[in-house]
Amino acid sequence: MKAPRLSLLNLLLITALIASWLMTAMLWRDVGPLRREVRQLRDETGRLTIVDKTKLHAIAISTDPVSGYEWAWRVYIPPGKRCQIRTANRSQDSRGASSSGSGSGIVLGEGEHKVRAVLRPGEKGQWSYKVSSNGSNVGGSLAMETNPPNSNGRSAQSESDTRSESVSFGPDKTVKLLKTRIEESFNTPPDHEVYIELEILLEPF
Repeated sequence: MKAPRLSLLNLLLITALIASWLMTAMLWRDVGPLRREVRQLRDETGRLTIVDKTKLHAIAISTDPVSGYEWAWRVYIPPGKRCQIRTANRSQDSRGASSSGSGSGIVLGEGEHKVRAVLRPGEKGQWSYKVSSNGSNVGGSLAMETNPPNSNGRSAQSESDTRSESVSFGPDKTVKLLKTRIEESFNTPPDHEVYIELEILLEPF
């Protein structure tokens, strides 16, 4: 039985296929680190990297507040979905007077949006907050005074489902953009806490 013979044309085709495979493997090896670097640069500049267009995405953006506290996020709403920004707050002043409330009214359609939240001293000696996006906003005043008597400074604690890199969520998941608590400390502590709590949610509907 004769051994199969390879024609010159077949040899050329096999050589071309092997060279093409090697070139593709080398390109994938080089492109992988570049993709990671591009994603890192996007994260550092507060830009979203959409991994799956059917899911919610969010990234926390760094801010430089002049006074008070400030946060910002960029969010992506998948096609066919809508979300609302919902807020909840509680506060108590140095006299023991407390307040609480909630708000909504900012509706986000599909696509990318920037959301901004500010918590700062108000004009009437009380703290106030405002959450805004696409020209709409929701906010209010809080019971805690900006400079309560005998104050010795304040501390803040915050938590969030978001990070300084793009994070994806199920399309029907409520995303906690922020939950923060600010407490006043005193040289002579009162018999009750003096604090502000603010929660901001991205809620599909």
